[in-house]
Amino acid sequence: MARGASRHRKTGIARDLGSTPSPSSPSSSDVALGTGGLIVLAASAILGLSLWHFGLQDTAAASDNPAMPNQATQKTAQLPLPPDKSSTRFSVARGNRCNIQVAPNFLSSGEVSYLLELIQRTGGWEASRTGGAQFEVPAGADSGDFPRTVNRDPVVHRIEKRIAEATGIPIHTDEDMLSFARIRSRGKDIRGGHFPPFGLHHESDTRPNRARTILVYLDAATSGGRTIFPLCGTPAADPVIMERRRLFEHALGEQWGERATGYRRHVGIDPKMDHPFNEFLTDVCESRDGYASTPEVGTAIMWDSTSRGTNEPYNLTWHAGCNVVDGTKIILQKFKELPFPERPSEYAGYRRKEYMPYRPTQ
Repeated sequence: MARGASRHRKTGIARDLGSTPSPSSPSSSDVALGTGGLIVLAASAILGLSLWHFGLQDTAAASDNPAMPNQATQKTAQLPLPPDKSSTRFSVARGNRCNIQVAPNFLSSGEVSYLLELIQRTGGWEASRTGGAQFEVPAGADSGDFPRTVNRDPVVHRIEKRIAEATGIPIHTDEDMLSFARIRSRGKDIRGGHFPPFGLHHESDTRPNRARTILVYLDAATSGGRTIFPLCGTPAADPVIMERRRLFEHALGEQWGERATGYRRHVGIDPKMDHPFNEFLTDVCESRDGYASTPEVGTAIMWDSTSRGTNEPYNLTWHAGCNVVDGTKIILQKFKELPFPERPSEYAGYRRKEYMPYRPTQ
């Protein structure tokens, strides 16, 4: 049995499921939960912090003529390599019960600048297909210069090795390559801007083999933009707070999808609705409940999607990115998965062909 929120049958509140469009979500297919507070995103393409993945299906096509560098190589050849002055020391973050860990200076300032320049030199940013102009990804991220450059870039390789060391999972091709996103504000009119615009998800949403995640802040919003884990707050003395958490955990547990649903584990919430869950999430976004990570450039946070040693789902680490109130937030994420031979038989080969892996060609 998995730790954390139990895998409830869809009874009780979930009996009221019905199609309800959500004006605040990029998805066109939403389902209301309970009294209208939680919205189940029927289309798991809404990403929240699960960013648009990009990679290269055939890295051999990077250059037809080995003597002639391709366009991506030409664009980035002059980037000076930053020194490796980073830190891989993670420690458990204060105020959480989910073993969420933090590493200040996981990337040096030079590495952060290098990565941002790398994106600019390979085409800059473009609106994502799910989040629009407020959730941008590197231009041509799934087929252009950027993935070819990433696969042969020495600093990216350095970071991939650092992530493998920190997570204890080696570099391999059975997982997606690094993901990047630039996130802008959706305004302050709703709840003062303190709400998760893409809902909440568990990292195993449609990807049950994800074991561990590292998220690094490359640019920090001046206000808002925290990464929140509503179920990971330490015990509170106030019984009202504890009851609110219990109800929220139960509601999320009812939406824990298994194989029949494609392991769908994502819920959206219309922030305009007057509902206790929205009040709860606003409190978490403002660091008054749950656990919230405030963006700091170069800092990494790491969390588990499965329990170490058992590979059972760790259900407590549902999370979201809160709205950027002022400024811009840029994040890097790596979704670490176990190599196929080490995966539970239940998930063996699941969606194997959909990976856009990191294949270093240097």
